[in-house]
Amino acid sequence: MDSVLYTLAENIREQNYVIATYYIKLPKETDVFKKASTLAIGQTIGTWIPIPGITDEIREKYMGKVVNIFDVPSLDLATQIDTNEREYIIQIAYPAVNFSTDLPLMITSLLGNDASTSAQVKLLDIEFPEKYASEFEGPSYGIEGIRKFAGIQERHILLNMIKPCTGLTPKEGARIFYETALGGVDFIKDDELLGNPPYSKPEERVREYKKAAEACIRVW
Repeated sequence: MDSVLYTLAENIREQNYVIATYYIKLPKETDVFKKASTLAIGQTIGTWIPIPGITDEIREKYMGKVVNIFDVPSLDLATQIDTNEREYIIQIAYPAVNFSTDLPLMITSLLGNDASTSAQVKLLDIEFPEKYASEFEGPSYGIEGIRKFAGIQERHILLNMIKPCTGLTPKEGARIFYETALGGVDFIKDDELLGNPPYSKPEERVREYKKAAEACIRVW
């Protein structure tokens, strides 16, 4: 299995793999190669034990690959020799086909399961292959599209977020919306921390905020 578990960095970067870079600290007696291998397998096909259904083809196409392991600082430095722990940087390549353009699933693949339990790693960096990045179309409007939509060309666009971040009912948020809109702000948005809590459903906020916007128009 080593032939499909380990790969050279220069080879994998020509393929459709997302490369994750991790930091990990281990007891000095721990085999870091085994730990990295366990992480690469556990985050992809999910088991390193032979079970029905795991074929060589599945390993080749969907299993993670260990790309690099670096000890930090280098083991030949005196400061590292007598410690009971070792620190490493590990790079693992994940087949992009496993999660496609589903970013939450990608993060789960890179940092869930083994990465949050048995491996105890810290994700430092993510490297995207050109083929994978090209699947994202980018912003729907872009800066020029937003300016055209808002009818604003020559000045800065003014945005306001409704605060406090959480805790407001739709009617309470609408009151802030109304008072803010009277001041001439261009865009008003919920804070990013406000999702879909039971006391403020998105559809209820939309209805109340729309009423507030219509009330502002009548005042103007």
